[in-house]
Amino acid sequence: MIDVRAIQELATKYDVPFEDALFTSLNISGVDFECGYDRMRTQLRLNNNQLFEYAIKKGDLEYYLAMPVLHTSPFKIRHDQLFLGADKIGDTLGATEDQCNSHYVRRNATAININTNLRTNCRGCKFCYTAYQVSNGEYRLTSVEDFNNFFEGIMVKYSLNDLASIHQLSVVTGCYLMTDELVETLVNLKTSATGYSFKGRIFYLGSQLANPTVLESLRDIKPFGLTFSVEVFERRDILRRNKRAISLSQVKETLSAAKELGFNASIAYVLGLESLDVVEKYFTMFKDYTNKFPTINTLQVHRQQLNTGLEVDGANRLEYYLKARKSLEKIFKDTAMRPLVWENYRGLWFLKFANEELFGCRFPEPPASF
Repeated sequence: MIDVRAIQELATKYDVPFEDALFTSLNISGVDFECGYDRMRTQLRLNNNQLFEYAIKKGDLEYYLAMPVLHTSPFKIRHDQLFLGADKIGDTLGATEDQCNSHYVRRNATAININTNLRTNCRGCKFCYTAYQVSNGEYRLTSVEDFNNFFEGIMVKYSLNDLASIHQLSVVTGCYLMTDELVETLVNLKTSATGYSFKGRIFYLGSQLANPTVLESLRDIKPFGLTFSVEVFERRDILRRNKRAISLSQVKETLSAAKELGFNASIAYVLGLESLDVVEKYFTMFKDYTNKFPTINTLQVHRQQLNTGLEVDGANRLEYYLKARKSLEKIFKDTAMRPLVWENYRGLWFLKFANEELFGCRFPEPPASF
């Protein structure tokens, strides 16, 4: 069973901030929270002065988390406080169910992730947590009129006159029946947003732009970013059928074409499903096909997935993830690519990447007062 002392020892062994090791452990362990749902999200403010000297020094005390609810976890939330064993970690605020919504914001409400295609209807990848989320206000967005109505609501909700302050619009959604539907959606999203003075990046995370010819049809929506959801390199059998049919050679060809078109090009991967040798081998290979740091998510196992053999040997322990972190830092250290703290709540990097400090807005929207 993990505890504060064990995390401190591992953080020292692998030369990472205690805070980074703690959040990694929390993400893979989930949290014991007295509720009736499978996933939760919450604000967190660190307030243990003895444990978090580095975060206090940096002034980075407030975070946002989304985790599975597991009553076997050594982390627990009681009376709006997060504990690891008997050690208090900090105060929580606004703990609620992690539902699947039509949209959610990041980066202090300057980035909007849009679920355009009923994400909870997408099934088949054995590790995906969407199966354990409750749909809340999902609806399809396809036409320019759909997006116009959507943005009108967004501007009212966040007291905006236009979309000039929005840094990125991200389509993170369920799989479409046809790629043409996705392309139409992205083009219409850009057309609508431009009408509201949007000048930021359109971003797509998924696996359905697997053809360089298709990418050509998106040339006019630049700036554009593609993060290809590879998820696993060798265990392709745990993906839904249409995703496992896409070869890694196709992915590399698509990423190369994206770079040539001046797009951001990257991959998304779930860490914990394959051995560290596989992780190192393929990230070394894919580094040359990307120009943006990959989205690396720690595997979160939900109660329905316990004891199913989903994770690789060792991936239920913090040390596996810290070893992976050191290997990935070595691979990407000589590039300009670095993790962005606002993009990923279940990554490996929070306060530092190797010896470099990480900065940025960690909250999806302006935090409530603790």
